[in-house]
Amino acid sequence: MSMYYKLLRFYRNYFIHMSHKKPSLDTFFNKKIEGREGFNSLFDYFLLSYNKKSIFNGTRQINGTFESKNGKDIDSIEGVSRQLPYLSAKLLNVEKGSVEYKEIKNIIRKAILNGTDNLSNTYWGDVEDYDQLLCEMSDIALSIWITRDIIWVGLSADEQDNVLNWLRRSYKKKVPENNWILFSVQILIIIKSLDSNYNKKYDEEIKNKFNKVKEFAISNTLFRDGISGPVDYYTSWGFIYSLFWLHQIDPSFESEFISSCIINCASIYQELFDENGIPPLYGRSIIYRGAAIVPILAACSIDHKFKIKASDLLYKSFNFYTANKVFLNGSISLGYIDENKKHVDDYSSSNSVYWFLRPIVISEYLYSKKINIYDVLNDRVCSSDLSSSNYFISPGEDYKIDIIKCNDIVSIIFSDKLNVGVVDKSKLSFRYKLESLFKLRIPRVVRYREDYQKKISSDNSYFKKS
Repeated sequence: MSMYYKLLRFYRNYFIHMSHKKPSLDTFFNKKIEGREGFNSLFDYFLLSYNKKSIFNGTRQINGTFESKNGKDIDSIEGVSRQLPYLSAKLLNVEKGSVEYKEIKNIIRKAILNGTDNLSNTYWGDVEDYDQLLCEMSDIALSIWITRDIIWVGLSADEQDNVLNWLRRSYKKKVPENNWILFSVQILIIIKSLDSNYNKKYDEEIKNKFNKVKEFAISNTLFRDGISGPVDYYTSWGFIYSLFWLHQIDPSFESEFISSCIINCASIYQELFDENGIPPLYGRSIIYRGAAIVPILAACSIDHKFKIKASDLLYKSFNFYTANKVFLNGSISLGYIDENKKHVDDYSSSNSVYWFLRPIVISEYLYSKKINIYDVLNDRVCSSDLSSSNYFISPGEDYKIDIIKCNDIVSIIFSDKLNVGVVDKSKLSFRYKLESLFKLRIPRVVRYREDYQKKISSDNSYFKKS
């Protein structure tokens, strides 16, 4: 995307967004979550906030404290796009015809129709090369697919054409060669599942893009975020989450590869959580921290033996964050526990944080498929086996993780060959500095834990001190 287009995108609807005052949301959620009803209460907390922050005829949400490098309009679109899958998965399990059913259905339908109408001032916009909008389009497309038997089938032919034409604009758009490739693949596969006039030219694009993703895999287990990219929790909330949905949308697509990746990753990731269901956190996008458990939940769709562990981690991790009051002001804190700008990447806004909820999106979807993660509560493991141990996990010859478990704490020691950092994190290019100057903003430079610690533990004290 050219700098000119980036600046146009950054300042789009700028003064309208400036005129919107953040609503008073003196709300928080700190109840202990027990059973699915507990997660229903958490949903009610977010739904109340969603309705109060809705602007532009349901296509955007007022952003909070932190603005990203992408600008107020994209930040506000994120508030919708990143909650739509949560709303959509929930809708599958709400009593048809009830007040709640009609409310959630209307929210989703309204956002999709108004956001994809290119003649409306609420239009989300045409996607360009290297555009954040493509990332958000992927979540919106997923919501359309999840609710296809509820909302999509009720749209007129013209309305369906508007939606499909908007999604088709992602075809051949350039994206960073990392997990973003999966956004493109997911959009195209969803088009294929919905479009009766599907153009088979997309098949070649899907194949080529997915083959590139396969090159990032380390022995079908973890993923580097690009050929020479870092290995961090993007394996979980980026790659495995997307692979899970590709497998649901089209079970025949790369089935063997996807299934093995999900199962192998879950087998490793389940060892990384401590007594509170928390892993040693590091890397980018710490604000998505709640989604670290995604691989174990995703694995339940393939092998039910993961259900007990998935349930255990789902309740433990969300109750840990609930007890530490991260659910406040109708949203989720940006940091580890408290708000902390030092740990919010420059590409993230306050609305980016809703990817935290991806484990519940999967749990609700699986619940609609009669795979119940919630009611394993009474049978689940009451405490993890964290007896003193020291061992290697080695999914590939060039990749080893040294894990130490002792006294309810899980620690990771990085091997010398493990590239966990982001290249030139502290060095901003001249182009980026110039772009920031035109945007009248100072870029955030994040302090990444792995730059300062080779051994990290699940007490995550680094994020509390820095």
